[in-house]
Formats: sequence, structure tokens, C-alpha cells
Amino acid sequence: MSRRTLTSVAAAGLVLGVSLTAGAFLTTSNSGRILSYTGHLDRNGEGATGQYSMRFRLYTDSEPSVSTTCWVSPDLTVDVYNGSFTAPLGPVDASCFAESVPALSVGTEVRGPMDTGFVTLIGRQRIYAAAMAAAAPRASDFTLSGKIGIGTATPSAALDVRRAWGNQTDPSQGLLAAHNTTVATDAHASLLLRTTGAGGGNPFVSLDAQNEAGWSLGMDNADANKFKISNAWSSVTTNTRLTLDTAGALSVTGPITAGRATFDTIIYPSGWNGTNPGTLNPSVDGDENTATAEGVTAGAGNVGIFNYEASSTLRGIAFIKMGVRTTSPGSVPGRFRVRTGSDAATYATVWDSGDMALTTTERVLTVAVPFYGRALRVEAEDRGAGTAALRVYEVSVKRYE
Repeated sequence: MSRRTLTSVAAAGLVLGVSLTAGAFLTTSNSGRILSYTGHLDRNGEGATGQYSMRFRLYTDSEPSVSTTCWVSPDLTVDVYNGSFTAPLGPVDASCFAESVPALSVGTEVRGPMDTGFVTLIGRQRIYAAAMAAAAPRASDFTLSGKIGIGTATPSAALDVRRAWGNQTDPSQGLLAAHNTTVATDAHASLLLRTTGAGGGNPFVSLDAQNEAGWSLGMDNADANKFKISNAWSSVTTNTRLTLDTAGALSVTGPITAGRATFDTIIYPSGWNGTNPGTLNPSVDGDENTATAEGVTAGAGNVGIFNYEASSTLRGIAFIKMGVRTTSPGSVPGRFRVRTGSDAATYATVWDSGDMALTTTERVLTVAVPFYGRALRVEAEDRGAGTAALRVYEVSVKRYE
């Protein structure tokens, strides 16, 4: 703290002697750059008491010849007792704290109960930061070369947050909360995990119940950038349970259960490539059911048919993996349709590929369609004037119980 006497002559000719003891900016609030300013005001040699109107100005230098005003307070009504007072200054404009500002100083204007106007005190008070504030980085450019520990003196990660407490009623009371309070369609709350290029590691999130079990979910950079979920806290490549590739193909290592519905599989194996494979006898819960296929010969308009008919009504999802190959890329080589019905003679189309033009010699796709009834029919039509070879690789029905 520094103490000096500032004098000024009021409009009525009254000499007002004022001594001002000014502290540094002691505190800032979370609502903005609101600063606490403490001073001492004497009137005619004695500590003043009462309500005084005060106005404060912040300058970019203590010398009037080179300084500019960066902030002016509104008129404040300040309680003064035996000369002591504290006044809040702010929110202060950010320009006052710019790196180009060599020194920050405050100027004061006072109007007492008996005064007709504000009295400008001669001179300005230099404002010095507290020791810990002077050593701290600026909030707008906060950088550290080491690790940050919150709740721990020995952080193991770049940012290590630890705290032992319970009674949390929602996620906002957890270890980390990020809330974008701007209301706009482009005001997102996003979290970025990024590695450096194809030669980098895997960006993933780890979930761990310490010494019990863990999961990871993220991208496998070394395996065609596939999204994976694994039953291991430290890696997406160990004990992988689910894989989704960039083309949208999904694979799960175990059985699928949804609510009370359990699926089992009836499979038509690979091998249909234009010849009749004969009769298949897949089994569902011990019942024998037949699936037959007719091959398609090259020629525009020729249709190959795969028929499956169960002995009883099934409810589920049919998965069909099919492909088309042509010797003339760019043509319209083939078209697939999937139909379901109550029996082999009654069908409704549930999926139609439309004409499939290829830019390469082969295309393979998998579709999933709802299946309710006894009959499933896949039709493959040659649309390429005899240039297409159509193939059904696999047909499976995931059945609800």
C-alpha cells in the first residue's frame, strides 16, 4: 500500500484535502473483471464519514501525457467510515490488461454530501498486482510445459483430476463438466480426441472399474480406421466385441439379444454363382425347413431366384449378402429384390436395389429387412445385356423368440 495526499479545489472555492491509500487489485469475480479497490479519504484533515459519490477511471500509464483512458466507472455511492472505504470497479474492459499496457493507474473523482459537483483529485495512483497475480500466466494465454494435477500433487497424465466424494445426483456433479451456454445452432458441446495421421496411435475412450473390468471404444488407426468397442480398458484392439467399418458394415462377436427377443440363425452358405446348388435343410429349433436356389444364366432379363420357406411363421430380420460382377464397368449390370410373404406363392417386395451401375468390376452389399411370415425370396436380375454375373453369398434369418 502507498499513501499520499491529493488536493483539489472545488467549484465553491473549498479546499479539499484528500489522502488516498490504494491497494492493488485484490480480487476478481467469476462474472467478469470486477476488481476490489480499497482507499482512505480525509476531509479537512480528518477521516471522512458518510456516503460519498465516487467515479473512477483506469489509465494505461501513470503519466497523463502518454496515457489513455481504458475504462470509466459509473457514478458509485460509497460508504466511508473514519476515512476507510472499499469500492468495486468493473466489469473492467479487457483492453486495460493488454500486454501492450505498460502500467495501470487509477484516477478518482469525489463528491461529498455538501459538494455541488465532483472534485477531481490531482495525480494518479499506480496499481500493482499482488505477488501471486504477477507470477500467474494471463488467463487468455494459459500454457504449461508440465502436467496439471487437480486433487493430486503427482499427476500421471497431462491433466489428472482426482477427488473422493459421493452423493452425486447427476453427471454435472462429476469430475468434469463442459457446458456451452451459447444458444445457437452452431454452438456445440464437442470433445475432440485426435492422433497425428496414419502413423499415429488410436483415439479412444477408456472406461475402467479398477481391478475389476474395463471397456474401450474408439478408432483403430491401424485397421482401416474402424470404430471398435473392446472388453479391455487399455486398448480397442484387445478383446474386440464390436466393429463398424467406414462402409457401414457391422460385426459383433457374440449373440445379439434385444429386450426379450433372442435371435438364432438360419444360413444359406456361400457358393451360389449361377448354378443350382440343390436343396438345403437348415434346422430351426429342431424343425426341418427347405431353402432352394435357381441359378441365373448370362443374358439380359434372366432372373435367378433364391427361395426359403419355413414350416411355420417366423418373425425376425433377414440379412442377405449379395454381389454383382461385370466385365463392362460403368454399365447397368444387375438388380436385386427381396420379397417376403405368408407362403411361397404370396410375396411383397420389401427392398429393391434398383439398377446397379458399377465403376469397378465387382460390388458386394449386405441388406437387412424385416421378415414376418414363412417365405423369403431373393431375386437377381441380369440387366447388363449378358455381361453380369450375380451371386448371393449368404442368406440368414435372425429369428425372434
